[in-house]
Amino acid sequence: MIRCFTIEGFKRFEQETVIALEDVTVLVGANNSGKSTILHALTLFQYCVETTRRTNGNGPEPKKPALARRSVSPDEFGVLPVADPADLWPNGRVRIRGKPNPLSLRAEFSNEATIEFQLRIDYNRFDIVPSVAGHWREAIDGREIRLIPIFSGFLPREEYLTLPARRDRMRLQRHGEMVRNLLWDLREHAGARWGTVGSAWTAALRHCSSSRSKLRFLDEPDAMDRMEIIARERGPAAASPHEAGATPGRRSRPCSPSSNSV
Repeated sequence: MIRCFTIEGFKRFEQETVIALEDVTVLVGANNSGKSTILHALTLFQYCVETTRRTNGNGPEPKKPALARRSVSPDEFGVLPVADPADLWPNGRVRIRGKPNPLSLRAEFSNEATIEFQLRIDYNRFDIVPSVAGHWREAIDGREIRLIPIFSGFLPREEYLTLPARRDRMRLQRHGEMVRNLLWDLREHAGARWGTVGSAWTAALRHCSSSRSKLRFLDEPDAMDRMEIIARERGPAAASPHEAGATPGRRSRPCSPSSNSV
């Protein structure tokens, strides 16, 4: 997993800023202090991984994936909701003294691998340049970063989506169009995890409200909106930390030195 994440030249983080991450990390700060920007940077990092990942057909490792430089148009860049691509740069400064001004995102993983992306806007296109060190394939294999906003535009009904279609919507951050698909896939192929999700849902609601809820699917074979939330009024109750899914705090590990830290 990512243990250290460095941002430079992205939105409000004009100077190099290092964020140390643990198994569970809570971001606390005043309004406009950069909490959401950190999440946006992590999401952009995952987009760069998915966009530049290629299977190398030549060279000494012909079948292993590689991260290759990629140029994409603003129309293809749907990962973050910005009105203008320049909004990703501090004060919209995509060029300095006539040259592209790169923004940098670097992740250091627990296996000591490093992946860094530099993004530039040149000739009205996003130029994504990756650089890697260490066993980076092991670091990202089977791991993804997803930002799910508080409101995701949930659809009242969903059609069944194949795995490639789901991945495409995830890449474009269109989570609200596939929630039932993901839950249905979890129930069908990972029963133990589905049970954990249901238990966590019930415990969390019992912990923070006076309603007892459970998550279930209806049994109509031709409906993709099988998910139903059943709420029953009950008296106040508090879940134990274990039931609510709380994780004991851990001491922060030192990160690489930088001019700023969060």
